[in-house]
Amino acid sequence: DEDKPIFRELVNDLFPGLANTERKVDIKVQETIHNCATQRGLQAEETFVLKCVELFELLNIRHSVFIVGPAGSGKSEIWKTLYAALRAMGKRAMYEVINPKAVRNNELFGWLS
Repeated sequence: DEDKPIFRELVNDLFPGLANTERKVDIKVQETIHNCATQRGLQAEETFVLKCVELFELLNIRHSVFIVGPAGSGKSEIWKTLYAALRAMGKRAMYEVINPKAVRNNELFGWLS
């Protein structure tokens, strides 16, 4: 959170006048995530739903992502809720959970030649 002001300053320096641009959110995705979280017995708080939406946005531009954070921070519930929401919207979704200690770094992150 303490890095956000620094990041915003950098963005403002690179793209003057865009600092106060509103975030574009897909309401259908947000509502489906909220409903799926509730159906899964979770509290669909604003922060939780936002994290699910952010993961959805990342997966739209990346082939894969790593979800990292301290124990009990909601990592598993976020991706499971997003998975349920994607399936509820009729979208194709799949996941692969791996133990990073079970594979070599090059297999996990790729090779540099």
